[in-house]
Amino acid sequence: MQKTDTIRKGNRRDLAGYCKKIVKTILNYPVYTILFMLLTIALIDMVGCYFRHYLGQKTVLTGGYIDLLLLSVLMIPILLASTFCVKNYMTAREYNQKTKEEYESVINNIKEVIFQTDAKGLWTFLNPAWGEITGFSIEESIHRNFIEFVYPEDRERNIALFQPLIEKKKEYCRHEIRYLHKHRGFCWIEVFARLTIDEEGKIVGTSGTLMDITQRKVMEQELMKKEKLLQAIAEATIILLQTLDRDKAFNRALEIFGKATGTDRVYIFQNHSAPNTEDFFTSQKYEWCKEGIEPQIHNEELQNLYYRNIGVKRWYEILASGELVIGAVEDFPSQERFILEPQGIISLAIVPIFVDDLFWGFLGFDDCIEIRKWTASEIALLYAAAASMGGAIKRIDNETHIQALLKNDFKHTVQNLQNLVFKCKRGDNREIYFTLFEG
Repeated sequence: MQKTDTIRKGNRRDLAGYCKKIVKTILNYPVYTILFMLLTIALIDMVGCYFRHYLGQKTVLTGGYIDLLLLSVLMIPILLASTFCVKNYMTAREYNQKTKEEYESVINNIKEVIFQTDAKGLWTFLNPAWGEITGFSIEESIHRNFIEFVYPEDRERNIALFQPLIEKKKEYCRHEIRYLHKHRGFCWIEVFARLTIDEEGKIVGTSGTLMDITQRKVMEQELMKKEKLLQAIAEATIILLQTLDRDKAFNRALEIFGKATGTDRVYIFQNHSAPNTEDFFTSQKYEWCKEGIEPQIHNEELQNLYYRNIGVKRWYEILASGELVIGAVEDFPSQERFILEPQGIISLAIVPIFVDDLFWGFLGFDDCIEIRKWTASEIALLYAAAASMGGAIKRIDNETHIQALLKNDFKHTVQNLQNLVFKCKRGDNREIYFTLFEG
C-alpha cells in the first residue's frame, strides 16, 4: 500500500512538471499563446452550448437570459486568462528583445572576430571585428571558404593544424597563423576553434574566435633582431680584439654584421687628406655582399671621393657631427641619387667611425631589394658596431706602432752588437763561459 502511494505521488509530480513545461512553452512562444487562447475560447463555447441546452430544459429562462447568464459567468475566466497570457507574452517579448540587444552589442563591439563555418569551411557568421582586423567586409567574405583568407604560404600548415580537430582527436585547436589583409599584405592571427556537432553527433561546422596579434608579433621580431645584432656585435668585437691582421678582421666583421642585420651590402670607407692640403677624400676599403648582389669594391668611382663634391658634401657635415645618414634613396637629393642609384641601392644607413674623436670614416649598410626602416634600437646598435670598429682601428694602429718601435730598437741593438767581441774561456772547473769586451 505504501509503495502504491509512492508511485501515485511520483506520477502526480511528473504530471505537474509536464504541465509546468507546457505552460512555460506557451508563454515563451507567441504562436502557442494565440493557439492556447483560441482553444480556450472554443472549449468555453462548447461548454456554453451544453449548459444553454441543459438550462433551457430544466428552467423557464428564455434563450436571451441564458446567454447573458453564461456570458457573465464564463467571461471572467476568459478575461483573466487573456490578461495573464498577454502580460506574460509582453514581459517575455521585452526580455527577449533586451537580451538580443545586449547580445548584439557585445558581438558588435568585441575586438576579437567571432566566427562560424559550415561543414565545408564556408563562413556562415562573422562579427564586425572581421572588417577592422582584415580590411575585408563581411559581405564580400561570407559564404566563402575560410582558407581563401589564410596567407598563401601558411595554408598548408593551417590545414595540418586543423586536421586533429576534424578527426576529433582534439576538443579544440589554438594556433598562430597569418591571414591576408586587404590593404597591407597580411596580419598575424591567433585562432581558437571548436567543432559544432548536431544531435546525431555529425560535424556541421566550426566556431571560435580570431584575435589580432600583429603588434605582438612585430615586437617579438624586433626583439629577435635586436638580440641577433647584439650577438653579432659581441662576436665581431672578439674577432677585432684578437686578430692583428686588419684586412682579415674587418672582412670577417662585415660578414657578421651583414648576416645579422639581413642587409644586402656592408662596407667601410676610410677618410684621407690630399698632400699639402686640408681637403678630405674618402675611399671604399672593405666590403661584404649577400649572394646575388653586385659588389662595388672595385668601383673606381667610389675611390678618392671628394667631400666637397656636391654629391657627398652633405654627408661630411652630418657624419662629422656624429649623426647618421639614413633613409630611402628616392627621398635623397638628386645629386646623391646620381651616385647611389647606379649601385642598385634602394635604402641605406651610414654610421660614422671615430678614432680618438677623429672622424676616421664610416660604416655603411645597403638594401637593394626593398626599402628598410631601421628601428631606434637597431640604430643604437649600429652606432655600437661602428664604435667597435673605431676601437679595433685604434688598437691595431697602436700595436702596429709598438711593433715598429720594437723593431727599430732591436735593429739598433744589433747594430751596437757589431762593436762588441765575445771571448770564450774555460774555468778551473772546466766549464766554458763567455766574456764580453769592446773590440
